Amino acid sequence: MQENGCHKITVRYDEHGNQTELVCLRAVGEPKYKLAFRENGTKSQQILFAPDGRVSTKYNEQGKQTEESYFDVAGQPVLHEYGYHKITYHYDKNGNLSSGRYFNTEGKELFPFGIKVISVLPDSQGEKLGIQAGDEFIRYDGRRFVEVVKFVAYREAEPADGPAKILEVLRGANRLQFKIKPGKIGVQLRTQLSVKRQ
Repeated sequence: MQENGCHKITVRYDEHGNQTELVCLRAVGEPKYKLAFRENGTKSQQILFAPDGRVSTKYNEQGKQTEESYFDVAGQPVLHEYGYHKITYHYDKNGNLSSGRYFNTEGKELFPFGIKVISVLPDSQGEKLGIQAGDEFIRYDGRRFVEVVKFVAYREAEPADGPAKILEVLRGANRLQFKIKPGKIGVQLRTQLSVKRQ
């Protein structure tokens, strides 16, 4: 067993000697993960294999994730637990993550309509403020966010020493407000999706 958890590694090269593929195998001969590379040596794709399926992640030449999709053990498209098969990531001219697009197993686009809290980490900013699983984010800093990717991108662009900002949350029929400081909130969020624009 090697340090990276692989029992065996196989590598492929093109006619110019450039590495094009690396496969990490478990002791039983099944793949653990597979990496694909471009001619310039940058990673273009990673596939992780699990007993119940596989996850494919694609990258651009800057090493940023551009796509993530889910498959069963036979390689057929399946839905992630959050309701999509594939998400594509998009970046602005400065290379900052700006948005995501979601698709079902038939390739049809799904449309975000809200952000829901799935869980809150112990001793986090979110827990200390009283944010709870099931809360729905309505507005942050006066802006409406319906997609986790855009919300996270906006938060990450804030200066670390910036002021606290108001997060409006819907809990049942009640609207609540929390003053959120820059940095991690400590919550797991889910983009709520629909087959139709809302």
